Amino acid sequence: MKNKIMMYELMPYFLYNIYDQLLNDETIPPLKFIFSDKCFDDLRKYNIDVRYIKANNELKDGEYPIYINNVTLFFEKLTELVNIYEDNLRKYEDEEDRTLLFETFLNSGLWLRMTPYDFLDVYSFLDKQISFFKNDHIFDELILKGDGYSKDNLVSNYMGYNVYAIKTNNSIWCETNTRILFNLISGDRVYNMPSILYGIDDDTCYIYAVQNINVCKKDKKIERSLYKLNKDINNIDVYPSFVLSLRLFIDMLKSKNINKIKVPLLEVLNYEYHIRLATKSIEMYKHGEVEKSWLNRICGKEDFISKSKVDKLCLLFERIQNQYDDIELNIDDYMLEVKIKNKELKM
Repeated sequence: MKNKIMMYELMPYFLYNIYDQLLNDETIPPLKFIFSDKCFDDLRKYNIDVRYIKANNELKDGEYPIYINNVTLFFEKLTELVNIYEDNLRKYEDEEDRTLLFETFLNSGLWLRMTPYDFLDVYSFLDKQISFFKNDHIFDELILKGDGYSKDNLVSNYMGYNVYAIKTNNSIWCETNTRILFNLISGDRVYNMPSILYGIDDDTCYIYAVQNINVCKKDKKIERSLYKLNKDINNIDVYPSFVLSLRLFIDMLKSKNINKIKVPLLEVLNYEYHIRLATKSIEMYKHGEVEKSWLNRICGKEDFISKSKVDKLCLLFERIQNQYDDIELNIDDYMLEVKIKNKELKM
């Protein structure tokens, strides 16, 4: 992965390796690429042996289809994406780590991000993922420099507490490449607020999750002050720390002239993936390969994760709309669309 990957190199690697892995992985639901007849003619021009994929080009029960009718366009976009992703991996000094992450991105991580709309148009899905990487420089001023916060990290003040924002990379399994973390700090008092998992495509920010980090510092005095956000609010089903994190992030988007938000409410493979992951983790636990704490985190959580994605995110945005009146919401079965109004607010 030291040099730029060419399309003629990616094609056989994907079709002879990744194609089969996506059909037979233990944790990823079976994902099948269905090619049109013209695709096979075009693949032969690239000296691709199409006999295996042509023999398996019919959808079977339980398989999730991605239909390809322009194989050159598909691989052009996929090649551009994997080269951008590979560039992003250069921060990892170990070549073995980079190779493993690259392979994981192609044989699982990328496709787990797909919504129902993405399955209908895989080319637009790849364009969006490319755009996420190309726009990843936005908010780079929030990357920690050295051991502590800089003035760039200080983004707001809430009731006398400084609010610091930090931009950091996500793991390969997350829905997005980056997230913003928020901390409330006053002297020795620290409160870690929920983080925002996001990607930016032109003037639209996709928010995939608002979630607590695994290990949080929760100062009780700061927490009590956060509940003042609930004053005169009827809908208190949303934790005030989530309200403040999203409120701050929306303001940050305004400062970058980003005035549209889309919130995917369903990643198609996600539910079955978590069931399969739990099953595999139980077997690994029996052989001493994972800790019990991992089982507690994974097993039986598929319904909770699904409910959090739909109900909690929608309630959170509805709370922001009702409390601040600077966003407009439009929702369908799979996507929550948010328009940010040009309205000055005071925290």
